[in-house]
Amino acid sequence: MLRLHKKYTLCLLLIFICIISSACRTNSQPETAFEKGINRDRITHEPKMTEAGYPKEIKQLMSDGIEQTVRYDRAPHRIIAVWQNSIETLLALGGGQDIIAAIGVPDAEYISPEYREAYNQIPYKSMQMPDKESVLYNEPDFILGWYSTFGRSVFGNTAFYQDRQIGTYIAQSSYGRKLNKNHTLSEEYEYILQIGEIVNREERAKQLVQSLEQQVNQGRELGLSQGKKPLALIVELEGKDLRLYNETTLAGNIIEQVGGELLLPQEERTGYEELITLNPDVLFVVIVESEYKNADKIVARLYNNPALQSLTSVKNHSIKILPLYAVYSPGIRVKDGIQIIVDGLYPELAKEGPHEKLVTGN
Repeated sequence: MLRLHKKYTLCLLLIFICIISSACRTNSQPETAFEKGINRDRITHEPKMTEAGYPKEIKQLMSDGIEQTVRYDRAPHRIIAVWQNSIETLLALGGGQDIIAAIGVPDAEYISPEYREAYNQIPYKSMQMPDKESVLYNEPDFILGWYSTFGRSVFGNTAFYQDRQIGTYIAQSSYGRKLNKNHTLSEEYEYILQIGEIVNREERAKQLVQSLEQQVNQGRELGLSQGKKPLALIVELEGKDLRLYNETTLAGNIIEQVGGELLLPQEERTGYEELITLNPDVLFVVIVESEYKNADKIVARLYNNPALQSLTSVKNHSIKILPLYAVYSPGIRVKDGIQIIVDGLYPELAKEGPHEKLVTGN
């Protein structure tokens, strides 16, 4: 009798838990399309053979910061791409049809016009980061993201997915200062080439990198023809302080590569008084995703600030907005960072570039 009572109590407890769980789902946000599953009817569980042109071995960094050689036996066809560099680099390579989920773009208007149609064809697009359970339920074969994507509270570490035969790749430039190394254009070139190799589009990747190298060379030639190095400062506004993008950053490297002179190359922060003393020819202001729509207002506040009226960059109208997607782990969108910086340094010489249609604050 006692055993029967225990079983009865256990059944009631289980029913109670189910009711509570159901209520929690009802009171919370409705189940997303991603949680329901993206194109799961197309998933096959037949034995996967090594594709022609494979295997390919890629030396890449894992979430613990250690480089490993990862073997790819086939091109991925169910890709989760996180953040704009991942998404647009895949689109530029011609791999948009293999993306099942694109995470981290505020609005399609921030996608380059040449990739926008392909972006709109991606089945699931969101700014909200899915949980690990939803990721696994969608059975991706490749996840492309940042260092933060594979944090404990987000997707979990790369080893977790390796154990489940799911490929992962972290953009090296997204590690920030954790690697204790400078971030350069060469790092972005390598990123494009390696992703091209993984998705079996090596020739297209080489074409993209060659185009970027040509863009940098043209910028450098503009500088040489001018005969002097414009003085530039790259900042992010943080209240009364200015956070500096110094020589260790990609933006700082672009300045140097195209013939400009980066002020305060080894400093991390400065203030408005020192800005006035330095008096750069060009002031580049980096803005993050949440500020893209306010770019014009941000620049206007600087131009209208009474304390800054002596600045050459105010007098010459040479304060330029640098969207974060163009200079922080940008992948293919580094072309916009290069173009904005070249046109900022050499406005009288540079040709009108594609960034005129982007967020530039001009």
